[in-house]
Amino acid sequence: MNNCAAHYTPNNGDNTILQRDDVCKIDFGTHINGRIIDCAWTVAFNPKYDELLKAVREATNAGIQVLQMIFLLFKSVCFVVI
Repeated sequence: MNNCAAHYTPNNGDNTILQRDDVCKIDFGTHINGRIIDCAWTVAFNPKYDELLKAVREATNAGIQVLQMIFLLFKSVCFVVI
């Protein structure tokens, strides 16, 4: 939350309550039968963070598009070589 970048787990008895100006990163993952998934998103209640969250979402989507193109290029190169 706020200045903690990731992987914080509150101790038993922590009574922290999210406030209007808090920014909270929800991050979870699991490993089942050799497959791993990780998912994260950010929650903010104050509209002053809307533009920041929008920019992060757009940057994430742009990165995903680049990786998709790289994967397709790699896949086509491997197909030609084999």
